Amino acid sequence: IILCNDGQHDLGLIVDEIVGLETIRRESIQAQELCQHDFSTFLEGAIITKQEELLVLNIAKIITHVSSKDQNSEKQSSE
Repeated sequence: IILCNDGQHDLGLIVDEIVGLETIRRESIQAQELCQHDFSTFLEGAIITKQEELLVLNIAKIITHVSSKDQNSEKQSSE
């Protein structure tokens, strides 16, 4: 489980495996223009290393999406 926080909400992401952790600079993220489409709502871009291409998730968008769904379901439950 990867724990995430945007300053207001906490979120746990369940993953199969963590291959590694790295600190990256925002300017290292490539292909950001590809992440403007509907299918890539939660992608920030990609990082290309010597070994592989990695997709970068936009955790803030994921947390916002999940918390808004939670708020909507709470409203429906109280009605």
